[in-house]
Amino acid sequence: QGGGLLGTQTLGSSAPSSKPEGTLSTRNQKVKAMYNYKASPELPFPPDERMELDLKKGAEMMLLYKRAQDGWCLVHMVDEPTRKEGWVPGNFITADGKKPLVNADGSEN
Repeated sequence: QGGGLLGTQTLGSSAPSSKPEGTLSTRNQKVKAMYNYKASPELPFPPDERMELDLKKGAEMMLLYKRAQDGWCLVHMVDEPTRKEGWVPGNFITADGKKPLVNADGSEN
């Protein structure tokens, strides 16, 4: 599993290096970054060309998919004019503003 799902606000390591299979569709759910996150420069799910994204606390994004097996989420940024799309750790984002979308152990809230 990837090291990005952490129980603290520290930076994670890169996402798992397998193809994003077994994703759960959660289209059009607006979420916000709870913490800052520095993305790894590694391609997380080759041959998928979408990279991890940096997060800035408070940034808004739309959740496209959540990987059931590890909690990584595919999002597109709402705040940026480019509407960049990429992967972020699910425990760094929130739908309700109070608790992370995914717990540090990968289970859902």
